Amino acid sequence: MRSRTAPPGLALFSFLTLAFGGLLHLPAPLVASEDAGAGEAATPPAYLYALRLGWSFFDAGNLSGAQEAFEEALDSEQGRSTAEVHYALSAVWWQRRNAFASHSRLEEALRLREQAWTWDGGDDAEWDRRIESRLRYIARNFSAVRLRAPPGTRSLPPLPDPSPRDPLLRSFVESTLGDSVGTAVMTEGVRHVFLPSGNYWVGEDLLSLQAGHLAPGDAEVWDLLPDRGRFRRAQRDRLSAIEEQRAETRTPSRPLSGRGRGSAPKGPAIGGERTGASPRNPAPIKPVVVELVPLVRGGSGNAVMPSKRPSPVEFIDQPAIEFEVVRSYMAESVSEEISALWRAPTFHVQYVISCPNLDSDHELGFPDHGFSVRVDPGAELRIQGTERLVIRLRSDWLVGEQDVLNYVDLWFDGTQLLVAVNGVEFGPVRVLESPLERRDGQWLIRLGDQRTRISHLRVESWAGFAAPGR
Repeated sequence: MRSRTAPPGLALFSFLTLAFGGLLHLPAPLVASEDAGAGEAATPPAYLYALRLGWSFFDAGNLSGAQEAFEEALDSEQGRSTAEVHYALSAVWWQRRNAFASHSRLEEALRLREQAWTWDGGDDAEWDRRIESRLRYIARNFSAVRLRAPPGTRSLPPLPDPSPRDPLLRSFVESTLGDSVGTAVMTEGVRHVFLPSGNYWVGEDLLSLQAGHLAPGDAEVWDLLPDRGRFRRAQRDRLSAIEEQRAETRTPSRPLSGRGRGSAPKGPAIGGERTGASPRNPAPIKPVVVELVPLVRGGSGNAVMPSKRPSPVEFIDQPAIEFEVVRSYMAESVSEEISALWRAPTFHVQYVISCPNLDSDHELGFPDHGFSVRVDPGAELRIQGTERLVIRLRSDWLVGEQDVLNYVDLWFDGTQLLVAVNGVEFGPVRVLESPLERRDGQWLIRLGDQRTRISHLRVESWAGFAAPGR
């Protein structure tokens, strides 16, 4: 976001809010009452005013001001029964990369929805769907941990091995454990946090987190080591060994244009139980399976992951294709390169994109097969194929300087396409009536202006969605 300043107070932004009305987030325009005289407009409820004001702060990058305004909206009876208010407050914690606080607010929203006499889920239940979508994303990628620090001294944080390849999940690790996992960031006490699934060193123990264990009673307790002497030296040595291993397994660039990199996925297995296996001899990462159906909850409150449903086409394990940076003048050559290299009928595409303003747009399309994904000016997501989905991303799409980033994932199983933007899923949408008969075709990447920038673009094999009872 553009700024991180203390809240200047709600009154300071009153004029701006009334003038611009939270353009991205108006649920519906206010109109004059039928009984009102000419020129007399309806007065918005106090909670709605605070909600729009909070979105204005949020879009300006002032998360403290946004939190203050959203909490004011939540204090009212109408605000407590409005899904958008709960989602807005959770979005502040999401931007702060606090998955635990974001999840807690969303779970509270679902609890209130069940108890409320009236509930406003938004037009066509839009905000209800976003709440459930983000809860799905958290359940699929995070697990609860209690970090217990030694008394009277600073402690060393857990050390991920390796750090998540997904840039969004990596940002949560860095924010939760510190920008540099090799430095001490923990203070005395116990912290309840959500960490991305994966392997973590705590002293000499290699611990593995399996996603979906979010209930407080199921949180593992990790006893952290003090930040002193031999413990600190061992942590630094471990971090150096991890970085060396990552450098050794990195495959040299070998694509046509020289800008990308093709490499088979490597690294320690993700998920599973606690293990003492050394990451120096990593097992290949298994094909990823993405949950397709709504969340099912067990008696413990944990998310219940359904069994795997294979893709309707044959799975092909193909080396990943990576590009560090893509700009508008490079998009055509990158598209040609992926078209020449990719042969699998399914894929997972992941990238990070920086957009300077709301007029920015970009597209990832497959013209030979007649489907595409676009984000048009005004932050409007369009998935087009056999079926279509058009939705305004609103607060889930960020614009600003190059450090304002959006994290995008596309999963295609041969007929259906699921899109995730900053941890919120849209779809899946059936973009093809029947599976592809051939494993090639033209890819199209288009960036609408010179300032829009894609980074960490990765195309990798993918095994399909998950569904119950399959």
